[in-house]
Amino acid sequence: MKALPHLLLAGLIALTALSSQGDEGEGAGACIPPLKLMTFNIRFFSATPGVDQWGPRKPLVEDLINRYAPDAAGLQEAEYIQWFFMLPKLPGYAALGVGRNDGGTGGEYALILYRTERLEVLDSGTFWYSETPEVPGSISWGANNPRICTWARFRDKATDATFYLANSHLDNGSSLSRANSVDLLLERMAAWEDPVYLTGDFNMGETSTPIVKLKSEAGLVDTFRVVEPDTNEAKTFHDFSGGTVGSKIDYIFAPAEAVVSGAAILRDTYDGKYPSDHYPVIASIGEACAVSEGEGITEGEGVLDGEGMAGGEGFADGEGAMEGEGSSPPAYQTADIDQDSRISLPELLRVVQFYNAGAFACSPQPEETEDGYVPGTGDDFSCAPHTADYGPEDWSISLSELLRVLQFFNSGGYTECPEAEDGFCPLERMAP
Repeated sequence: MKALPHLLLAGLIALTALSSQGDEGEGAGACIPPLKLMTFNIRFFSATPGVDQWGPRKPLVEDLINRYAPDAAGLQEAEYIQWFFMLPKLPGYAALGVGRNDGGTGGEYALILYRTERLEVLDSGTFWYSETPEVPGSISWGANNPRICTWARFRDKATDATFYLANSHLDNGSSLSRANSVDLLLERMAAWEDPVYLTGDFNMGETSTPIVKLKSEAGLVDTFRVVEPDTNEAKTFHDFSGGTVGSKIDYIFAPAEAVVSGAAILRDTYDGKYPSDHYPVIASIGEACAVSEGEGITEGEGVLDGEGMAGGEGFADGEGAMEGEGSSPPAYQTADIDQDSRISLPELLRVVQFYNAGAFACSPQPEETEDGYVPGTGDDFSCAPHTADYGPEDWSISLSELLRVLQFFNSGGYTECPEAEDGFCPLERMAP
C-alpha cells in the first residue's frame, strides 16, 4: 500500500527533522524536538460496505498516525470497537477517554492518544457539554447527541513543562449548543493554571462568533493560521470527496505566546481512498531543530514532488511516502469477511454452513464467493486455510472450532492474540 500525501503546509521541517538531536557539536545543547499535536475525526464505526466502512479504513488511519507520529492526538468519533483494536497497531501510544453515552464504553469518544515516551499524564477527565456537565450522557441546548470534552494534564518529559490538552467534538445540529459549549469550555479553562491546547471538530467555521470568542477570551491562536494566514485552501471536512477549498471546522488551538513552528492539513490518500471524511490537522509547538546538510528527511519521506511548500522550506523535490512504511496490515479472522474486527450474524452462519457440511474447500471460482470457500467435500485446497480451522487444520470445522467463532460473535469483537491457539482473543478477554 502506498500513501500519497497531499499536504498544505509550511515550515513542516520542524515536524520531521528529529535526527539533528545531539549532532550540534561538542558543547552545544541537544535540540529538543517540538511537541507535535494532531486532531483527527476518524469517522464512526460502520460495517456497511461503502467509503465509510471501518474495516478497510482502519489500517489507513493506523498508518497515517504512525507515519506522522504526533506526541498527542485528539481523535473524534472514535468508538470503543475502533480505538481498542487500533491501539495495538500504534506502538508507543496509550489512550484515555470515555464513551459519550454512558461515561463507560458506550458511544463515541473524544479520545486522547499520547506517546508515553514523551508525555506523562498527571490528571485527566471528561465533562459533558450540557447543563449538567458531570452527568454521563447528558444532553442540553437542542444538541443532536451527547457532546463531550476529554482533557488531560501532561508533563512533557523532554522539557519538564506541564500543560493541558482538551479534545472536543461539538454538535453538528444546534448552534445554541455550540455557543454554550464554547462558554462552558472557557469556564473550565479559566480554572486551569497551566497553558491549554485545544484539539477538536468544532463544527464551526473560522469566522463564527463562538470561534472568534474562544480565541479572544482565552488568548488562543489557530496554529494553522499562524503558518498559513491567507490561504483559502483550508477545507478539513470533505465527506470522502477530497478538495481543498472550503470551510475549516477542525482546529488545534495554542496559547498566543506559544512558538508554532509548523502546521499542516494532511490530505493523504491510499490508492485513491481517504482514511476518513475529515482531513487530520497537525501542528508543531516549539522551536524547530536546525537541520544540517544530509540530516533530517531521508529519501522517500515527506511530500510528493515538493507539493505545498512555502518559501522553499520542507522536503526535497521528488520525495514521497515509501511503500510499506507505517504499521503492518492487521490480521483478521477469516470468518470476518468485511474485516471490521467483529463477527456478524451472517458471518457466523457462514461458519455454521461449513460445520453442518462436515467439510469445506477452496472455491473453484473464488470471485463468486465472499470468503473464497465452498461448503462440502472438494478437491481444491490451494487457497489459505480458514483460520477457524485450527485444531487440527483438517479442512473441516469441529464443534469446538465453531464455538470459538461464537465467542467472537458474543463478545462483540476480537483482536490478535499470539498466545491463543488460533491467534485471536475475544474482545471481552482483552477489555481493560
